[in-house]
Amino acid sequence: MTENETKIPVNRRKHIFTLVGLIIIIIDQLTKWRIEATMPLNTSIAPIPSWYPYFQFSRVNTGTLWYLPQC
Repeated sequence: MTENETKIPVNRRKHIFTLVGLIIIIIDQLTKWRIEATMPLNTSIAPIPSWYPYFQFSRVNTGTLWYLPQC
């Protein structure tokens, strides 16, 4: 480390990582809520039509018990 660099205290780094993690969780839950509110079951949406076979959002209710053996 050079003289001009400042070191971030460990406690502050922990708070920054916690805050970033909480923001990611909140955004994840909001997007899940939005999909459930607007998209019917067993449908798919391609946000970018030219990427259709490779990138699409699908809402399928398989249930965890029946999904895990397929993995």
